[in-house]
Amino acid sequence: MKLYYKSYGQPSQKPIVILHGFLGNGDNWATIAKQLDDDAFIIVPDMRNHGRSPHDDEMSIEIMAQDVINLLQELSIESCTLVGHSMGGKIAMQCALDAPHLFSSLVIVDVSTRAYHGGHEHILAAMDQLKLADYSSRSELDTALSQFLPSQSLRAFLLKNVKRNSSGFSWKINLPILIQIYPELLVSFDPPIPIDIPACFIRGEQSGYIMQEDIDLIEERFTDVEFLTIKNAGHWIHADAPDETIKHIKTAYQKSL
Repeated sequence: MKLYYKSYGQPSQKPIVILHGFLGNGDNWATIAKQLDDDAFIIVPDMRNHGRSPHDDEMSIEIMAQDVINLLQELSIESCTLVGHSMGGKIAMQCALDAPHLFSSLVIVDVSTRAYHGGHEHILAAMDQLKLADYSSRSELDTALSQFLPSQSLRAFLLKNVKRNSSGFSWKINLPILIQIYPELLVSFDPPIPIDIPACFIRGEQSGYIMQEDIDLIEERFTDVEFLTIKNAGHWIHADAPDETIKHIKTAYQKSL
């Protein structure tokens, strides 16, 4: 599968590749990418069944990692810094296991190596109940979603997955497959060998995705790892604290040059 991607900066610079999370797309990282592009060549793909990338019934962390590796090979990229948020972080870890020669450093944003127990089921159910063809404006869609999801910022994030076409609105994402496959994306990352690529794990102070007990698990799997906590940030660290996110990505990138 050929992933859709956007690029920023000069191709002559060493790349930073950024992988978005579940129900997101590369545009979620556009602001970050544009502020990094003076120092690097930034590549931001949409994962399969997300954004503008193709839809497919097959989907797993391993398959999405291979999609990313294929993209880097297509672009003749021999080494890069790989950044991954949430689901994208799990994909980044799998990439590092499957093709370690392609990655000089990793930045894993607010996800651990352990398995998770869900948490998005009510979001997926609310999206599935939304009959897009019945609405004529995004404000109507937002009002309908508000019956199930009170957070305005969450609704705004989810509605970025809606596109207008000749018959009204439709999903950009492959929602039926994402609902079906969601439990399989929550698995633990347990590589058969330790990963030697320098890795920086960033967690939000107000997020529960990387707990103190996760530190030992991560250190068992990564031999060269550091941990950073961003104050007053939740799971979407790049939205809550963009300046600090940029600073830490730049630091990891500079160390890898």
